[in-house]
Amino acid sequence: MNLAPTQPPGPSGIVLLPLSRDRYIINKPMNKILLLVAFIAAIIGCSKPARRYHLNAEVISVEPPRALIVVKHGEIPGLMPAMTMQYSVADPKQIENLRPGDKITADLVVRDNKGQLENITLVTKAIGS
Repeated sequence: MNLAPTQPPGPSGIVLLPLSRDRYIINKPMNKILLLVAFIAAIIGCSKPARRYHLNAEVISVEPPRALIVVKHGEIPGLMPAMTMQYSVADPKQIENLRPGDKITADLVVRDNKGQLENITLVTKAIGS
């Protein structure tokens, strides 16, 4: 079977490519662009969903203007051992009134290997604050 186009491209760039004796596929330059866009959308849409972990922690320091908090937390099963670590926060207003020594709970949301704290709740205020 001859797989050469059955006719030269017309003004719209359409070329008929034979699939079998009586079936053809239309090859338009725009089809290639649409295919590329669909492929990119599929890759973006296939990113892993966010993983959520609940944690109990003690506040070490807060930086509301930079939306950062350093906390000392217990083990997060399936993710990491107990440690002191800096996290970004989804809503900087949630850390404005926190002080070192405060005890909090929060949800650690891990997306694309980056962690962020959400739903930060003060449990116990530090002594003397």
